[in-house]
Amino acid sequence: MLEVINVSKNIPIVIDADGLRLIPAGVALFLDRPCIITPNAIEYKRLSQDSMLNHLNGICLKKGAVDNIIQLPSLEIIASCDLEGSFRRCGGQGDVLAGVLGTFCAWLFIQKCTTDQYKYAVAAACAVTRTCSSKAFKKFRRSMVTSDMIGFLGESFEELFPAAN
Repeated sequence: MLEVINVSKNIPIVIDADGLRLIPAGVALFLDRPCIITPNAIEYKRLSQDSMLNHLNGICLKKGAVDNIIQLPSLEIIASCDLEGSFRRCGGQGDVLAGVLGTFCAWLFIQKCTTDQYKYAVAAACAVTRTCSSKAFKKFRRSMVTSDMIGFLGESFEELFPAAN
């Protein structure tokens, strides 16, 4: 996998879950590219203890009750997302977030946007994911699973970012 990352240096990369474990092994591969990492609190603590956050250029989305968007390597919180999500955290929600974020980053990449603009993709992905999670929870309550969120992605996106008529 690290070889694939090395070949595609101009493509923004979103790293979540087990991918975060690759950073210490290949931190040099992530230095000269747009890099967005999405750790939860435990993963963030591990990356902080390993000083990995000081070696990355890009954005860290620290997931939690409030999602903090952190500029790397300065560790400055540049934005937060506290929109209502669900009261049930089920496995796979981070995968939905990473997919939405990857889509938004691809749109910015296609438009040849600057790397500074990726923070807007991170904020938008947080908002869309939290909104569709909230909608899924309202419908399915405690039986909600991550796949229930998928059906609300389009509706959540339109609610937050209405298309011009």
